[in-house]
Amino acid sequence: MKRSFLRGLALAVALLCVAAATLFGVRRCTASAAPLYRTSPVTQGRIVESVGASGTLNPVKVVSVGTQVSGTVKRLLVDFNDKVVEGQLLAEIDGALYSAQIAQTTANLRSAEVGLQISAANEARIRGVISQGYVSKQDLDKAIEARAAAQAQKSALQAQLARDRSNIGFTRIKAPVSGVVLSRDVAIGQTVAASFQTPTLFKIAQDLRSMRIEASVAEADVGRVDMGQSAVFTVDTYPGTDFRAQVRQLRLNPTVEQGVVTYTVVLDVDNASLKLLPGMTAAVRIQTNVRDNVRRVPTAALNFRPKNGAGGKVAGTLSPGERVFVMRDGNAVAISLRIGVADETYTEVIGDALRNGDLVIVGESLPTDANGAAPRRGPPGGPGL
Repeated sequence: MKRSFLRGLALAVALLCVAAATLFGVRRCTASAAPLYRTSPVTQGRIVESVGASGTLNPVKVVSVGTQVSGTVKRLLVDFNDKVVEGQLLAEIDGALYSAQIAQTTANLRSAEVGLQISAANEARIRGVISQGYVSKQDLDKAIEARAAAQAQKSALQAQLARDRSNIGFTRIKAPVSGVVLSRDVAIGQTVAASFQTPTLFKIAQDLRSMRIEASVAEADVGRVDMGQSAVFTVDTYPGTDFRAQVRQLRLNPTVEQGVVTYTVVLDVDNASLKLLPGMTAAVRIQTNVRDNVRRVPTAALNFRPKNGAGGKVAGTLSPGERVFVMRDGNAVAISLRIGVADETYTEVIGDALRNGDLVIVGESLPTDANGAAPRRGPPGGPGL
């Protein structure tokens, strides 16, 4: 009898344990199935609204150095990155042909001077005897004409000689400004022809400490850009480093490519460190509106919508960017908002719908197991591992 009682008691205890374990498992599954949210507090701080653009860094002033005469490059005295001063000799073109032209013109000029002397003497002789009736007035007119023609020929040859001497001077290519040689487009022995257009031999940047960005801004954003606005830009060479710029000019000439209209915005850059190089691509953010000490929420909170519809309906018709979900007493509650300026991280909240420190929901987290780890998921359509 006693043994039967003990067996019954053991069976009852076992059933109670199974029931407790089942109830605990159900409650645990229910708890783990409840949505878990990632939240962020409402804060007070700064918001910088900006317009994005991209452009290329270039020196403020780049001078192209060419040649006005044709010929073969005889000497090269500078190369890439060399510093030059105004008037410094950069290259020399073979001037043998121009020297020969000077010699020929000089000889022609001497012949013209002799011809002028003879014509002048003949005119003087005729003037001396015309009063005696030995020559006619027509002979004097011819002598005057011959002397004038000889004088004109001499003047023309003098001008030709001056031009020839200028041409041989142009064979010595000199720096028009002081600066740094950005490019050298010729080599020794190369022939340059200046018949139709001036060939470029060098490009000289006058000062690399001052640079500019010519950025393309879309027509939808260009209305917010104005002269004097500050800007921040980055280059791939220095990731994570922000450089400063300022809007100098908004060019009114539009550029249309495949139906897309953009405008060129010129920004001044202080490059005193000489870290920035010509040709670098700049990702620019032009600061169009700066608000300090405003109430703000993470922009991600404006796009969050709980999958289970927590928070119920909100009175009125609201666009997706006009409400957030806030944790109140453990529940996600929808709050309607009026929003102001926004940047990449935060959006301004206008009014008192939220208080500093309120926790707005920015996303959902996966439920966790007993050890606090999210369950691993298998491939779509397959069982979890």
